[in-house]
Amino acid sequence: MTGINEPQTSAKMDRVAHLVDDLHRTYTELRTLVGPETDALVHLPSAIAYTFPETQRELSRMESVERRNAAERASILDAMPAQVAILNGTGTVVAVNQSWRTFGRENGGPATDRTVGMNYTDQCQAAEGPHRAGALRASDGVDQVLSGRSDMFVMRYRCDTPAHPRWYQMTVTPLGSDPGRGAVVMHVDISEPHRADAREADLQRRIERLVNQAPIGILVHRNFVPILANRELTRLFGYSGPEDILALADCRDLFDQTDRDLLTSYTVARLAGKHAPSLYQLSARHVDGTKITLEIRAFSMVWGKEIAVCVMMTDITSKLQIEEQLRASQRLEALGQLTGGIAHDFNNLLTVILGNSDLLTEALDEPHLRDLAEMTAKMAERGAALTNRLLAFARMQPLEPQVIDINQRIDAMDDLLQRALGGQIEIRVVKAASLWQATVDPEELENAILNLCINARDAMPGRGRLTIETANVQMDKSDETESAGGAAGPYVMIAVSDEGTGMDADTIKRVFDPFFTTKAVGLGSGLGLSRVYGFVKQSNGRILIYSELGHGTSIKLYFPRVTSDSPAANHDEGEAVTVPRPQRRERILVVEDDDNVRQLVTDQLISLGYEVVEVNSAAAALDVLHEDAGFDLLFSDIIMPGGMNGRELADEIAGFLPALPVLFTSGYSANAIIHHGHLDPGILLLQKPYRRQELARMLRMALDVKQG
Repeated sequence: MTGINEPQTSAKMDRVAHLVDDLHRTYTELRTLVGPETDALVHLPSAIAYTFPETQRELSRMESVERRNAAERASILDAMPAQVAILNGTGTVVAVNQSWRTFGRENGGPATDRTVGMNYTDQCQAAEGPHRAGALRASDGVDQVLSGRSDMFVMRYRCDTPAHPRWYQMTVTPLGSDPGRGAVVMHVDISEPHRADAREADLQRRIERLVNQAPIGILVHRNFVPILANRELTRLFGYSGPEDILALADCRDLFDQTDRDLLTSYTVARLAGKHAPSLYQLSARHVDGTKITLEIRAFSMVWGKEIAVCVMMTDITSKLQIEEQLRASQRLEALGQLTGGIAHDFNNLLTVILGNSDLLTEALDEPHLRDLAEMTAKMAERGAALTNRLLAFARMQPLEPQVIDINQRIDAMDDLLQRALGGQIEIRVVKAASLWQATVDPEELENAILNLCINARDAMPGRGRLTIETANVQMDKSDETESAGGAAGPYVMIAVSDEGTGMDADTIKRVFDPFFTTKAVGLGSGLGLSRVYGFVKQSNGRILIYSELGHGTSIKLYFPRVTSDSPAANHDEGEAVTVPRPQRRERILVVEDDDNVRQLVTDQLISLGYEVVEVNSAAAALDVLHEDAGFDLLFSDIIMPGGMNGRELADEIAGFLPALPVLFTSGYSANAIIHHGHLDPGILLLQKPYRRQELARMLRMALDVKQG
């Protein structure tokens, strides 16, 4: 009996408990058989004598030890926060702890005295309702541990209590090392950790939704191996899904080779804690090969338990294009302002040259000298044409639109086109029947068509066919291919198409820029198409260009349809030019700030038979008219120094001389008398430079209106 108090293993303690029980039953039965008077018994084979008083004392001591050990085991079980049950080899519950009993009492489970002795697996298999599937899994797990087929069984399950839903983890382990000895069943309340896991999972889902719904591309990589990519990133690069990017061995493959070293250096510096730009631009390639420019925001972060790099990308390709277009527009606007100022001064010079040439032509008798004067006038007219091209591009050239039949205008240009293009070019004209009328400046329209035809001829060296086509079309405002836009609606189209060399995409983008030309030096000014562009834009029209290298070019002009019944104006360009002269002595007040131009105009008007008073400013003109109102016409420049232009002067005079007619002149009209590219109603304008006969004609037109 020695060694009972020494530390024992759990299995040994259980064995001792069984032996004590057997010894106690044997002792009780012997006392019953031999009577209480017997003091001892002798075991004959071993000659060992057992005295009943000593045995009784030993049994009492052993029972005390066992009760103490059992109490200790029970206190240990009760101290555990988990619900614990001890099963024997058949699955019967032999002991439960306080947590088990409390849970059963609070949740309508079996009474404590009924729990011990129940078969756990039978109870699981008898379960019904929504928890039956979980109970059957638990029963199977207990059987696996009791039979020795498994060393552990773990299961998570939900248990809805009257208070609120809770989550538990059930763990079943063998009781001792020998199979069949029994098992320990433990239920741990994991509701809080489960809810924390659920919150974390929900947060993760929210983050994933946020990342995927973000309007910027997001890439997380570690050592350039992608570990996260959102949907916007796949859209930026043209992939079908994030998995395509995550399959890349190196995310630097998304970017241009030229920017790879820059990206590497920034990332290495950032991970080393050194300075690296957090915002920069990189070039990348769409899967279809298109080059895109990305704005990059990058920073390091902890991902998992390691450092990674988060890269946020925005496609700024369109933004950069818009900014470049804005800068180009600003440059063109500045060029237009410069053009207007130069044109004003240049046209004043040309006016003097043309006027003096006309005077010399009339005054000289020697043919050679007359020819020189006429040649000077022609060169001045060529200079005026160049200036007009600049003004047309800048949309500062005032148009004189008329309701015309474009088919008729094209017919009238037949001889001109044949001479201009030569016999090597076949001209094919396809005119639409019942073509709508349009309000267009006829001279500018003819200049535009001629310009396009000459460009087409130059694109077909040797021989070729040029097609001029007209049609009625309904334009949609959403057309994104247009170079010059306009409102949606009905338009009259003129298309000029060739079979020439064509243009690439980069050339098409610049084709309307002033001074841009694909022709050799000295063969083109680069103002032709820019003038056409300005004319169409100023006419509220559209211009579209289609071209492909080796397959020719087609340029289409669209002018808004006119629904008015206004008759088309007819100007007979072939009638003889006459110089109208006054029928009586008519007085003209000339207002011109340029001394040379003012002197020339005065001489020309006097030679035509008019009486002239000249002044150099609007203020001087007002002084004259307040003292002498006997003038038949005010002939005034528009752009003048001194704070009052020609239009403002005319408005001031209308207050006290409303019947005085006005003829304006200008080399640069600005917006003083032009709105939306057209002259205001009732305004007469003589564009500088002008010939003497044109001056005479416009004077008579203004004076005859008064007389009529």
